[in-house]
Amino acid sequence: MKKLIRKITGITLIAALFLSIAGCGGSSGQETETPETTEAPEAAEDTETTEVSTLDDFITNMQPQIDEMSDSMKESGLEMAVEARDNSLVYKYIYINDVGEIDVMKEALDASMEAMAPTFEGVLSSLKESVPDAEAVVVEYYSESGELITSQEYK
Repeated sequence: MKKLIRKITGITLIAALFLSIAGCGGSSGQETETPETTEAPEAAEDTETTEVSTLDDFITNMQPQIDEMSDSMKESGLEMAVEARDNSLVYKYIYINDVGEIDVMKEALDASMEAMAPTFEGVLSSLKESVPDAEAVVVEYYSESGELITSQEYK
């Protein structure tokens, strides 16, 4: 029962993370202002895209929020990392403690990710406002030994 409560808490924290990153990510792209100038169009375009134009830039801008969520997840037995992989934003969750039977955990995580598909798709929509080249959000869960439990890509 205690493990189930930890799993549910972890999944709830993950949902909160996605919502917070989606909300913050969308606003950073919307705050970019087009400078009013008589410069050549190329100079204005460079100014527009320097704030957040790549997934790496997005992650750098969101790092304080990512670190905060990562710290809170450690209390629930999860480590978290966010990285850019090709044109995908990848959330990696690594269990710190033994998760028990991998098959049981995979089934629970798959069901949870399926139920949260609209949330992940919303994260991608918000991400695309800041990083138009973003193609997918990938969520991966790993056991404490580094074994991939499950992975899901949202496009």
